[in-house]
Amino acid sequence: MALHHTVVKSFKENYLQIRELIPLIYSRGANVDGESVEWALKRLSEQREERKILFVLSDGKPSCYTCDRRLLEENLREKISEGEKAGIEIFGIGICSNHPNLYYSSSEVVYNLEEVPIKVYQALLKKIKN
Repeated sequence: MALHHTVVKSFKENYLQIRELIPLIYSRGANVDGESVEWALKRLSEQREERKILFVLSDGKPSCYTCDRRLLEENLREKISEGEKAGIEIFGIGICSNHPNLYYSSSEVVYNLEEVPIKVYQALLKKIKN
């Protein structure tokens, strides 16, 4: 199975320029979270900014039709640990699921999709203040 990553916004684009594209993001039926986190961490590590924060939105546990879930969960924990050791702050947001609490040391659960932007901004403000 090929991995598919969608870049909705480049680091140079302003959020206001792309915000109408966010509802167009969709799932392809499997989420190999560890590989996605690794890919995002690589992109972030290439940026010059001193402080880097990664927000991960998830609707549950890592899953793939052809993989052992236990291995997927171990891989996700490993990638999160590698990112944190590299100085990248990682925040998990569970969409109608508390499963991100199992993997991310900082996480929140959102039960209403309209609250996602609010939770992201609140978490970002909290991170910036610390």
